Amino acid sequence: MRGPRNLGHPGYFHRPFSGMAGRRSGAGASQNGMLNAMPQVVTRLDAALLDAVDRLIADGVVASRSDAVRLGLEQLVERVRRAGVGASIVDGYRRTPQSRDELRRADEGLRALLAEESW
Repeated sequence: MRGPRNLGHPGYFHRPFSGMAGRRSGAGASQNGMLNAMPQVVTRLDAALLDAVDRLIADGVVASRSDAVRLGLEQLVERVRRAGVGASIVDGYRRTPQSRDELRRADEGLRALLAEESW
């Protein structure tokens, strides 16, 4: 079986989220220095989804079913985290909108950047 590869598409084997590795319950070094196994999650999938995952494995997009599930969950967690950050930014601007002077200066800066472009 071939190993995973990045097919140049943002959905393929992109691991933007790695912050949970040190916080997984049950994961980490034991007293004798050996790493504990990651906690196991058991789930049921319909046949069509499982066939699609197996095709991804055959195509070398992911290494295994476990890798596909892990990747999907990492991307879901990251997407929700980013949505929360975006909502916080929007909320901040709703609480404290930009002044007319700030908007004017932002527009001037944008015009200056566009004027510098060679297109």
